[in-house]
Amino acid sequence: MPKHLSQLRLIILASSLLLGGLLIVLLLPQTALGKPTLSQAGTTQKAETQCSPASLKGTYLFAFNETLISDHDQTQAALAGWVAFDGTGHLYGLFSQSVNGQITRLIHFTGTNTIAANCTVTETDTTDSGAILHFDEFTTPDGSQFSFVGTDPQTVSTGIATRETTRLIGG
Repeated sequence: MPKHLSQLRLIILASSLLLGGLLIVLLLPQTALGKPTLSQAGTTQKAETQCSPASLKGTYLFAFNETLISDHDQTQAALAGWVAFDGTGHLYGLFSQSVNGQITRLIHFTGTNTIAANCTVTETDTTDSGAILHFDEFTTPDGSQFSFVGTDPQTVSTGIATRETTRLIGG
């Protein structure tokens, strides 16, 4: 066999082995590499990655922007404050807001939350003026941070809250 054909066969064989090895690594279940597969992520999680009501405990600082939609009008709002979770599904907090530039300070609220093992949270808050607000939240397994989205009709809001390691006044 001519030398160049022998080299070509060797190159093809080496390329096939390399490609085959790459495919095996890509198709190998991720659990063999220490990572959960997509099918496992939704069904079976290791105990250390599950959440419980105790996952959200402590005082968190938050800030978010909101758009309130009424017919064809949109009202912009920005809120910042803190919320304290007791680790059993109850919370209270304080925030200030700017609604189209009109400032309201130190609004108190209380609420409840339910947290699932997959670290999704539903929360309902009631302000001292009687307004009721609903949120879906997504927390880290250790509860150090969560993102949230408002779920009330005609409201678009989202934000992030981070657990503070220092104790806040009232928290």
